Amino acid sequence: MLDLIRRNASSWILKFILGAIVLVFVFWGIGNFRSQRLQTVAQVNGEKITVDEYRSAYSDAVNRYRQMFQGKIPEGLLEKLNIKQQVIDGLIQQALVRQAADKMGIKISNEELQKAIASIPAFQRNGVFNKVIYERTLRSQGMLPASFENKVRDELLAERVVGLLSAGLMVPDDEARDHYMYENQQIDLNYVMVDANECRNEAKATDQDVTTWYNAHKENFRTEPQININYLFFDQEGLLKGISVTDDEEKNYYQEHKAEFVKDKAKPGELLPFDEVKDKIAEKIKAAKAKDLAWKKANEAYNEIVGLGSLAEYAKRHNIKLEATGLFSEKSQPKGLMLGSDAASQLFKLGQGELSSIIETPKGFVIAQIAEKKTSYIMPLDEVKDRVAEAVINKKSKDLCRAKAVKLLDTAKKIGLDQAANEMGLKVLETGFFKRSDITANGKLPMQAAKVGLSLYGDKRLPDDVIDTGDRFYVLSFKDKKDADPNGFEGQKDEIVKQLLSLKQRTLIQDWLANLKARAKIKIYDKAVL
Repeated sequence: MLDLIRRNASSWILKFILGAIVLVFVFWGIGNFRSQRLQTVAQVNGEKITVDEYRSAYSDAVNRYRQMFQGKIPEGLLEKLNIKQQVIDGLIQQALVRQAADKMGIKISNEELQKAIASIPAFQRNGVFNKVIYERTLRSQGMLPASFENKVRDELLAERVVGLLSAGLMVPDDEARDHYMYENQQIDLNYVMVDANECRNEAKATDQDVTTWYNAHKENFRTEPQININYLFFDQEGLLKGISVTDDEEKNYYQEHKAEFVKDKAKPGELLPFDEVKDKIAEKIKAAKAKDLAWKKANEAYNEIVGLGSLAEYAKRHNIKLEATGLFSEKSQPKGLMLGSDAASQLFKLGQGELSSIIETPKGFVIAQIAEKKTSYIMPLDEVKDRVAEAVINKKSKDLCRAKAVKLLDTAKKIGLDQAANEMGLKVLETGFFKRSDITANGKLPMQAAKVGLSLYGDKRLPDDVIDTGDRFYVLSFKDKKDADPNGFEGQKDEIVKQLLSLKQRTLIQDWLANLKARAKIKIYDKAVL
């Protein structure tokens, strides 16, 4: 719902607050509209953050990523981003800002709140606030006016706090001019690239090298645990053809799921006509019925399997052929089943011959039994000798080329890069002039090399060390520079001032929030990770 405000925010402050920079409002759940339940996930200076708040904020965060990835969040992304901790941090910062505003005596009147909401185009008809549209839009999003209004009040409160804190910030002309001159200065570099692939012919892997490498890196050749499962699959898609949907079912679905059919173009809040979405609704209802039927069949089969003692006995009784996956690891699952990481993890916890629970997949339900379980082991050298030899050659190639690059740099420090490269039969290339904002030096250098190159100048023409990018090694040399044209400053002044002021404001708010958090009494309970 707050996207309505984001789409219509004009001030940098509101955009900043609602953005992801300080995470104050990114993961808000239900704002100040708190339940008074005793369950809490955290306390901030005595103020409780409830389980309901946390769950709502977490759901909001997940939905944001789901929308970002068009309905399907990449596997493991939420865990990698530590979303649970981000949500807790956001709720804590929200409480800190609200408490600080209260100490400052900052209040948002009802009139200010009403004006802010009335100015949102999503709630207007012909440029005028419309209460019917307002209530219908909130209802379609499953939100009560009271909770939304409290959310907006808190956002306006935070905007006021940020504005007060940053009111005295400014960017002098001299500071803006220095920034312009620095950012628009251009540099030209000479460079030599030494590619590890060019040293492979010189790299040899003796039997002793292979043995030594293998003994030192045995864990690199450890297999993952593997299992083979026999399973029954209850295909929900295969049941679709025999399922019908009545008009009443379609109409009831339309009435109960209006949020799915809100227009998202120019009249937000208005519903798509029933006839326009009728077929789509029928597909959804059929899919839900097919899923329910597949579950019912799987549940009935599961109860019988438990009674019989095994999948094999069930298959024999019903003259069904069991499917088998063959051995697979948790990271390389059988493609057809689409088990998902959680289901696979549970399967790998089962012992030989154990029966799984009913596993839900995107296409149906699975009942599995562990037919074979293979523990992790280190493969013997004879099985991986070629891989070990390849690893030895890769390492030697890199070492040889790095040594060549180091020698080139050492020689260049004495006689210059051009002459040193000529003596070693290496080719000197040129980047051409590029600005600091060009992190690839006209596409000629990797980012880390371009960054080093920008630190070079007339009295320091060569870097202290070779730039190592893994398979390639770079030796750079400063060639020339172009100072920025001072006449161009006035044309860019306003934008530069805006950028620098925004940077100062962000830094100020981040430091202020960090200081608040450092001085706060914060207690996080175990329930925060549920």
